Amino acid sequence: MEYRYPRLRGRIREILVTQGRLAERLGISQTSLTNKLTGRTEFNRDEIIRIVDLLNIPKSEVYDYFFAGQIEKSQGKGGPKCPSRSTGTS
Repeated sequence: MEYRYPRLRGRIREILVTQGRLAERLGISQTSLTNKLTGRTEFNRDEIIRIVDLLNIPKSEVYDYFFAGQIEKSQGKGGPKCPSRSTGTS
């Protein structure tokens, strides 16, 4: 699985204005943060806790910011694909 973080990116712009400021406050490089926000690498537990604190994300919304943007990587060309849904019909 790969993650995208559109809601988190919006919150960063709203609270800190730039991703660079968040990276600085987390003690990581801007490149490292970009890699996490684009799904190349994952946020670790401590980073998620710090981000929730820095951006004043309500605990009830943590899932929406960090885990609701799952994308399955496709096996061939065409980029990412969304997880399939069962329609209940045959």
